[in-house]
Amino acid sequence: MARSYRYYYKAGIEPETLPELQEIAAALGFINDTPGAAFGLPSPPDLLDALAAAHRKDSVALVAALAALGIQQPETPTHQKPPPVRGTLDGV
Repeated sequence: MARSYRYYYKAGIEPETLPELQEIAAALGFINDTPGAAFGLPSPPDLLDALAAAHRKDSVALVAALAALGIQQPETPTHQKPPPVRGTLDGV
């Protein structure tokens, strides 16, 4: 999917997550078609763009489908306080 611009977002993921995302992207046909070093390789960013587009189209159905697959953030115990944010009074 060629675009005239890209927004770059850097997210920390587990080391084994990238190959899994590449495998999912390839299985669903998200292959980089932009000339360059990544041409022909699976494109997790395009997969994530499609996931966001599906959410915009029908967020309830998308969230329900992901939840049905068990894709949910584990609940945090209410007694735990989140870590302080650096640069605030609590986080120094």
